[in-house]
Amino acid sequence: MKIEELHKILYDILCEIEKACQKEHVQYMLGGGTMLGAVRHKGFIPWDDDADICVWYSDYPAMRDALRAHLPEHLCLIEPMDLAPNFYDFVYRVVDTRYYWHSPTVEDEFYDNKQNHVCVDIFVVANGADSLKGINILAFKQKVLYGLAMGHRYPKLVEGTLLFRIIHNLLFFIGKKISINKILKWQDAMFKKYSKSESEYCVITNDIPKYLGLPYRSSWFRGVVYMPFEETMLPVQNGYHEKLSLQYGDYMNPPSNRDEYIQHMQCE
Repeated sequence: MKIEELHKILYDILCEIEKACQKEHVQYMLGGGTMLGAVRHKGFIPWDDDADICVWYSDYPAMRDALRAHLPEHLCLIEPMDLAPNFYDFVYRVVDTRYYWHSPTVEDEFYDNKQNHVCVDIFVVANGADSLKGINILAFKQKVLYGLAMGHRYPKLVEGTLLFRIIHNLLFFIGKKISINKILKWQDAMFKKYSKSESEYCVITNDIPKYLGLPYRSSWFRGVVYMPFEETMLPVQNGYHEKLSLQYGDYMNPPSNRDEYIQHMQCE
C-alpha cells in the first residue's frame, strides 16, 4: 500500500468521526502526530502512518454512543474490553474492517486481528492533580496497571535494564492471575475518582508509558479551534502550541530521524 492510499483511508475515518460527533454535539480534538500534522502540514505528516484523536473522559460515553449510532457499516469502535481475556493496550480505536496494517501473524491471531485493522486511535483525557508530585504519583499508578495488564498480552522478550526486566516480570506474573476485566475496571474507577473535580494538570489515561507523567495543563485541552486538515477542517485543542512544545520540542522543524515514529505498516 502506498502512503497516499493509507492517508486516504485514515482521512475517511477521521471525516466519519467528525460527522458522527457533529450530529451528537460531542467535542473531541486531534491528538499526537495528527495534531502536529494539522499545525505543521495542514494535513498528515507525509511519512506518518497512523491517526490519533483525544476526548475528555467525561465526554467519551457520548462519543461512544455517537460512533455506534452513526459510523458506516465498515467502521467499528473497538474498546480494550473487546480483546478480553487478552490485552493489547488501553487505547480505544475506530477500525476500518476492510484493511489490515499488515498480513496477519500468529500474534495478530492471538487478538482475533482486532488490533490489526487500519484505525484511528482514541486517547482519553482526564483530570489529574494540582501539583507535579501528584501527577508523578498518578503516572506511577498508571504504569503499575499497565504492567499488570501486560500479563494478558502476547508473550514477547522484553528488553531493558535488569531492574526494568525484574519489575516487568513481577507485574506480569501478578497480572496473569488477575482477569483483564478487573484491571480495566480498576483503571476506570481510578479516573472516575480523579474526574470528580477539575485540576491544574490532566493526564491521558491510555497513553503509551513513554509519555506518562508529562505535565499537561488542563487548560490546554479546554476548548478547540478548527484548522485545515487535507480537504476539510478538524478540531485542535486550544493549547496546541504548549502541548506540542512539551511533547516534541521545536515541533515546527521535522526531526531528521524519522525512525522516532512508530511504524505500523510498510508503505511505499
